[in-house]
Amino acid sequence: MVFLELWRRRKTVTLVNETLIGWLLVTTNNVSHNFVRSMRRYKAVIDRIPPAEPDGTHDFDRVDEEIDSARRGRSVGSAFAQLSANDQNIITLCVLEEFSLAEAAVALRIPVGTVKSRLSRAKQRLSAFTTEEIERTAIASGGAK
Repeated sequence: MVFLELWRRRKTVTLVNETLIGWLLVTTNNVSHNFVRSMRRYKAVIDRIPPAEPDGTHDFDRVDEEIDSARRGRSVGSAFAQLSANDQNIITLCVLEEFSLAEAAVALRIPVGTVKSRLSRAKQRLSAFTTEEIERTAIASGGAK
């Protein structure tokens, strides 16, 4: 760090008796003090953080739920990709974006009754595709759901 500082200040370094030794010693002293102060501050911050309290047990049920949730999410995503563009639009607007049936009808330029019936059929297809995808995934992973 001292030599980097020397390079950075190369145009303003003052030579004493035509040598850099004095400047290098002072700069080395300053850099070391800065480093010690920085480490002391770092240690003080770390000491203020409460230590983890290991209880010797692991929440395996929570981990299993997270794995199952991620697996279901991938299955639903794959099933969603199998839907037609119209079904995807209806599901996106009404379910994901929570548009009202009237708002979705305006966005899609179709009657409210058509939105209602398309949404119902799209949900049924999504459910069927999701069930198939989950069963396919369970078979591929050795039967574990």
